[in-house]
Amino acid sequence: MRGEEKKSSKAPLAARLAGGSVRSPKRALLVSGVALLVAAPLGMTAFDSLDPYEFQDPGTDSAKASEALEDVTGVRADGTVIALVDGPARSDAGHRRVKEVGAELAEVDGIESVLTPWGPPQPSWIANDGQSAFVLGFVDAEADSADVAPAAEATFEDADDVQLGGVVIADEQISVQAEEDLRRAELIAFPLLLLLSLIFFRGLVAAALPLVLGGVAIVASLALMRLMHEAVPLTVLSINVVTGLGLGLAIDYSLFVLSRYREELARGLDTSAALMRTLSTAGRAVTFSAITVACAMASLLVFPQQFLYSVAIGGVAVTLFCALAALVVLPAVLALLGDRINALSPSWLQRSSKSADKPDEQGGWYRWSQWVMRHPGSVAILSAAVLIALALPVFGARFVPDDASLLPDEKSAGAVDSGLASEFSPDPQYPIITQWVSADPGGPPPPWVLKYREDALALDGVEAVSPPALVGENVVRMDVFSGVGRATPETRKLVDEVRLLDSPPEAGVRVGGLAASQIDEEVSVTDRLPFAIAILIVSITVALFTMTGSLILPLKALVMNVLTLGATLGLMTLVFQDGNLEGLFSFESFGGIQIGILVLVVVAGFGLSTDYGVFSLSRMREIHDSGSTNEEAVALGLERTGRLISSAALLFAVAMGALITGSLIGVKETGFGLAAAVIIDSTIVRACLVPALMKLLGERNWWAPKSLRRMVMEPEG
Repeated sequence: MRGEEKKSSKAPLAARLAGGSVRSPKRALLVSGVALLVAAPLGMTAFDSLDPYEFQDPGTDSAKASEALEDVTGVRADGTVIALVDGPARSDAGHRRVKEVGAELAEVDGIESVLTPWGPPQPSWIANDGQSAFVLGFVDAEADSADVAPAAEATFEDADDVQLGGVVIADEQISVQAEEDLRRAELIAFPLLLLLSLIFFRGLVAAALPLVLGGVAIVASLALMRLMHEAVPLTVLSINVVTGLGLGLAIDYSLFVLSRYREELARGLDTSAALMRTLSTAGRAVTFSAITVACAMASLLVFPQQFLYSVAIGGVAVTLFCALAALVVLPAVLALLGDRINALSPSWLQRSSKSADKPDEQGGWYRWSQWVMRHPGSVAILSAAVLIALALPVFGARFVPDDASLLPDEKSAGAVDSGLASEFSPDPQYPIITQWVSADPGGPPPPWVLKYREDALALDGVEAVSPPALVGENVVRMDVFSGVGRATPETRKLVDEVRLLDSPPEAGVRVGGLAASQIDEEVSVTDRLPFAIAILIVSITVALFTMTGSLILPLKALVMNVLTLGATLGLMTLVFQDGNLEGLFSFESFGGIQIGILVLVVVAGFGLSTDYGVFSLSRMREIHDSGSTNEEAVALGLERTGRLISSAALLFAVAMGALITGSLIGVKETGFGLAAAVIIDSTIVRACLVPALMKLLGERNWWAPKSLRRMVMEPEG
């Protein structure tokens, strides 16, 4: 039976924080508006100010090799500008044209030096068919890709026979493409979100609120990121995640606060009392949701890669700003609007609203949960089997490098990358760079160097090895060119074999280059992933226990989150690695997934799954504490949150799914992965697995040792 809700003398933190907004809404909105006006100009500069995409652990062997070369040469070790020149390179005219392009490239600000196929001789810099050649521009180590790339592109904008590529051009084009992808996603998502919000929020005024709150949180987050960028370099690609997460959470929090506010108004409470009651219940759930999502995003701080810790900082910021907007700005707006929150509601939505106000026991979610709880074992086994089956492909997942190959051929860096890989042998962009300190820079190479080069040439897959070259006062560089691809098991084997070649310890040989860097980053991420997962598990378990007073429910939530994420990653593997749905999503599979995107989806998906769990479990606990049985609490809790969670998940899936329309494969993977995670969680998990397991465990769901229950924050009612 449904019990009456009891009151507590102590209001929860959310209600105490928002009390000022309810009592002085105009002042709260004025302060918020002034803060937004200050933050907006700064936040709008984030796209132009944040760094290009970067995914490197400074502590790896390859990163240290690059750093050593940059220190002695003053130029970026892997950051180059490549000018690919079409035309017969071996003809006199072709020879002159390539030299001319080299001279023009040398004049670009930020280019320190230029090499052509004829100075010194580089035969691999001429295509196999002789119909093209490339010029290599070395970039000042202190130069910014955002300055060098546009200057180089302006120099050759009228040269139809020249295409620009290389890491520096790719960095800038990826940043620009990311912004274009985000703008396209916003143009697609916003009208759909507004339409769906109109349906779910049942009024134009109410529908506009989450989009406004999301915009406020995003602008504030971008301003904070822009300020932090002065102390900690952040990458521009994190903005895509911040924007999608901000919109999704703003919708979630607004939907739950507004729904509860309407429910309290329907009970006969006045505006002020309804708001305080709402903030003591739904506001408490929003607080815990923000804590769990922020903890999930903060776990990315264990990774030294700039992309991941940038997402961590932006994700934590936008989560907390969304909660602040929902607990301060939204109550102030509602206090001013009162029951006018339902204004501009079409008649058909008003009829829908009345039909939705029928008794809980007649609701579809109530009846569905009762059916599930009559067959808990069968539903639990079938649901788990489906999720496990979807997860199986992830065990065959492979990773692809984050480089220019991920750009579409419409971008010059992508076209140059494809051309160099297919028309030049060996591939000149992926040498294995070896670097060491020379004891006698002016003398002949010592015997170990000659032996080292011979051993490298003898390795399977090696096509050429450059002569050792003195690149600094006492630093020597030698490049090993392979023909085994860029991101294959053979490449990993070859890098390992080069690292095992004999050399004297005092030489301090380091192995770097793009191929070695890709391998090192995979190792770096996988070594730190257990720490991130441990932070996730501990923080979310503590938060859920503090909210529910149960030790069983947090552990069960963790298991369901693992099933959700396993199924999500399995689907990502089927789509982006195996190439299914290429035509529908307009992409070409590269045979793997970007490891940074996989980690992002795991962490953000974990937080979002817990987010929905917080809302359903908080309502179930509220009803259970009021005297209802476990089964009745589950059925009523699902009836009161099922539609909200489904609506919120659909809106979030639209916000993130719009990213699939982007051109960058990483943007597509992010949008697909997070959209899939929330859809799986809101359907199979929340609608089937949760009520089934709640029934199977019965009153044991709410068990915890008495010694621990003192940690629990008691809700009001």
